[in-house]
Amino acid sequence: MVTSSALAQIHSPTLPGKKQIPQRRAKTTKLFKAPEFYPNCLAIPERSDAGIWIGQQKLKGIQASGSGVPEQPGPDQVWLMDWNGKLLKTYSSASQVTSGLAVSDTSLYVFANNETDYPPPYTGVHNLDVKTGRTRWVKQIPLGGGGTHGAQWHDGKLWIIASRLNCMLRVDPEAWTVDYAVRIRNDTPDTVRSHDMTFDDQGFIWLATANSSKSYAEGVQGLSKYDPKTGEVLEQVTLEPGSCDPHGLGFYKGGFIGCDAGHHPGWPDKDGPGVGWIFRIDIV
Repeated sequence: MVTSSALAQIHSPTLPGKKQIPQRRAKTTKLFKAPEFYPNCLAIPERSDAGIWIGQQKLKGIQASGSGVPEQPGPDQVWLMDWNGKLLKTYSSASQVTSGLAVSDTSLYVFANNETDYPPPYTGVHNLDVKTGRTRWVKQIPLGGGGTHGAQWHDGKLWIIASRLNCMLRVDPEAWTVDYAVRIRNDTPDTVRSHDMTFDDQGFIWLATANSSKSYAEGVQGLSKYDPKTGEVLEQVTLEPGSCDPHGLGFYKGGFIGCDAGHHPGWPDKDGPGVGWIFRIDIV
């Protein structure tokens, strides 16, 4: 269901050339490795130091053949790890080519980019009981479904990066309707790609960005800071050379947390120094 209020509240930021966007730099610090490849998304509970959830993206079909690697058998995993890298829980998900993860007090939201065998067979959102890992339901991403590059639970709502719409959607988890959206800006060479999103402790949105590249050596990774009230891009942060490649993104104790999947579209498999790592991002 598409509501008129949702459409009215899709904000587009200031057009290019209106004002200069401040630029900053950031560096990454490795924390620990995921239990297996490919750690493509993460979720950090809002009110808990219990740990960090990591979502696995196993390569299948065209994703595997395009990377020149064999298909990975079995289901995608979701891991709960403590902040020292100890594995606490492992859940199996029916999601395939998982590329988004969010966590509330009661649910894990696992996002598939491939059609799955869980009935009905379509791409979408898998809701898992956070205590048991049992799958409760699977639904399409609102406003037309399609794939995603990330998600976030914030203030009782589920935010979803809807790739087909190129927007960050705020979804009511009970009604499964969109009540707000922020358009993603990809209007500079270094921000033509986007991955996961998160909120900082002041309520600003941060989006992981990248350029179009064919290898880690050509890549430029960064973060775009958005005002969620206006959709305006307030700041662009570029990661220092030699940094990890953020796919998943979260915020924890004043800093950003990322995971490097080791699978970046257009790159050779496992290209870069941060492959498989969970890491901290600090603006310098």
